[in-house]
Amino acid sequence: MNYGGNKTKAPEASCTVDSLTRILSRSQHLKHFGMPFAFWRISDGIKVLDTVLSVSKGSLQSLFVEGFFQSDAIHPQSDEFDRVNNGILSLNRLTELGIDYVFLSDAFVNAMARSYARLKKLKLFDNHYLMYRVEIQQSSWVKLTQACPEIKVALYTNSDSDWIITMLDPVLPIYDLRMNMSVLRYFRRGSVARLLEHIKTNFSHSLVELHMVAGKKEKIDGVFLRLVRQCTHLVHVNVSARFTNPKIKKTVLDIIQKRRRQLHLEKFPETSHKRMRKNTTDGAV
Repeated sequence: MNYGGNKTKAPEASCTVDSLTRILSRSQHLKHFGMPFAFWRISDGIKVLDTVLSVSKGSLQSLFVEGFFQSDAIHPQSDEFDRVNNGILSLNRLTELGIDYVFLSDAFVNAMARSYARLKKLKLFDNHYLMYRVEIQQSSWVKLTQACPEIKVALYTNSDSDWIITMLDPVLPIYDLRMNMSVLRYFRRGSVARLLEHIKTNFSHSLVELHMVAGKKEKIDGVFLRLVRQCTHLVHVNVSARFTNPKIKKTVLDIIQKRRRQLHLEKFPETSHKRMRKNTTDGAV
């Protein structure tokens, strides 16, 4: 099952949560459940999640609940917070997990390393409106990546560049980055160029997809182009930022298209005599 959408309004939630939980209670032994960015009130979200976990604890293989709760409802000191964490940690067949970054802690990441030997995909969502910021020790990430050698990590964030650098620990195999830094008003923006340098230095062998919206004040032509060239697996790029050199877009698109063609030929060598149709949608700059 897969759900997603805009923020759940209170009247709508009160009318639908009972119906939804009844449906879910009959959907026993689910293997996949996703409800990203539903933005439930804490009471409604807990009820929905409890139902899923209670009927499918022994079968659930993928769970995507990043952005599941309204940001002002999340408090790391609350009983509901522990209830969510304990429920998720009870899923010992999980291979894919999407979760708010605020739910992480050293204890939680270490527990994932012990419980989730099959984990292959971890998607993290960080909302800059959250008042709580948790920093994970590198040793905890090391334990998780050693316990789950096939794991790949995605990060979706609306935070400032300095905080994103903190979240992007070099030991993480980051394959998908989606960063929106244009929504910031009251937070220090930091250096976008320094963030791109951090990404280039630490994730050049793992990064496949990059989406970024940055402010229009900082010039990033050189460091961005070096990032695209050095991240040799990067084949999806969509960036909105200030580029003073009008040739940057064409150069980046040429690099991306060449990589895509090479990947296509490696997968389908019999098509080497054909011209692969260009697709510039995912190569926007």
